[in-house]
Amino acid sequence: MNNRTPMIIELVNSEVLKGRIEWYDEKCIKVRQDDNSNFIVFKHVIKYMYKNPEAEDAEDEKAGD
Repeated sequence: MNNRTPMIIELVNSEVLKGRIEWYDEKCIKVRQDDNSNFIVFKHVIKYMYKNPEAEDAEDEKAGD
């Protein structure tokens, strides 16, 4: 996984962030969304995160053109 991988991050309060992880350290991550807004999220408020399958499908279609 690299810093261009589209991710979905669900927080413990059920809020969902979609974006790309720009950097991380032992306590937090920085997420950049497609509209160029940035968020620093503490890791202890993350319920789970995974690659965005919708974005991967869009990239596969773009590569096939």
